Amino acid sequence: MTEISDLSPSHNEGDYWLYARSPRRPTGIDPAFVGKWMVFADEGAVDALWAVIRDAVERGELSFSAKVGTVLQRRDSQYGQHVICVYTADHRDETERRRVRESLRSLGVTWTIGYKTDQATRDGRYAGPGRGVTIERA
Repeated sequence: MTEISDLSPSHNEGDYWLYARSPRRPTGIDPAFVGKWMVFADEGAVDALWAVIRDAVERGELSFSAKVGTVLQRRDSQYGQHVICVYTADHRDETERRRVRESLRSLGVTWTIGYKTDQATRDGRYAGPGRGVTIERA
C-alpha cells in the first residue's frame, strides 16, 4: 500500500516530479510545439492544489498531462515554491491555451500565471528580467 506522503508533492523525496496523464491524450503530439501553464504554489497549499489538478487531468477534463515538482524540486528552485505544469499540445493554439487557463480558474487558480513553450525549458531558458520566455500571462 502506498503512503499518502508518497503521493504528496510536499512530502515526496523519492522523485523530483509527480505526473498526471489524461486517458484522452491526443495523438501525434509534436514536442516542438508543446507548451505549459506554470502554477506556483507554496508548500502549505501545493498538496491540495495538485490533487484537484491531477484529478481533473486524469478525468480528461483539463489537459493531456500535468506534473508537479516535489520537495526535491522545490529545494533546487530559485523561487522556493513548488511548480505545477499543465500542458497543452500546441502552444500556437490560442483557443486551447485559453480553455485550459479558464479550466484552471474554475479549479481555484485565480491568480496570474505564466505560459511558456516546453522548447524554452529544454533550451534552458527560464524567467528573469529581460529574458522574455513567458509568451502569455493570464
